[in-house]
Amino acid sequence: MRKTYFITFLVSIFMLFSLSVETISADDNLREKNTMSAQVIGGDFSFSIENALIFEAQTLSSHIDIGSKDIDYVVTDYSGTVDGYEITAKLLDTDPTRILKIDDVELSDVSNIVVLTDSNSIGENSDTLNISLEYRGISEAKTYTSIIEWTFSSSQTSEIFE
Repeated sequence: MRKTYFITFLVSIFMLFSLSVETISADDNLREKNTMSAQVIGGDFSFSIENALIFEAQTLSSHIDIGSKDIDYVVTDYSGTVDGYEITAKLLDTDPTRILKIDDVELSDVSNIVVLTDSNSIGENSDTLNISLEYRGISEAKTYTSIIEWTFSSSQTSEIFE
């Protein structure tokens, strides 16, 4: 008889635990959340401009207007900012008879700003500059060469705290 009570007791406990367990049917929804992240870091700026311009030959005279030509440049920006950029130009050789202008800026041996933008696009930013050249007071028939040094910098500035 003790066995019967004991078995009945065990069955009762088993049924009690089985009734308290929650079952999930196909109609119930389970939800979980997770967080994912991906870091994107800024890349570089790059600057390129046509390497050489060759003007048509002109006849020697006291004032020679060589003419003008367009020159293309490309700024590629993957820095993650769009704060613009600055391009300066200067002549590395001196010639008092030469007048060389980029758009309306006459070049000398001091850097002059020829492009200044407040903003730019991520990726390629291309544009064209016009270069004009003339000579006054030359007395020799030869090939005259001008060397322009271009400097590119982003318009981002850093604050200095003291």
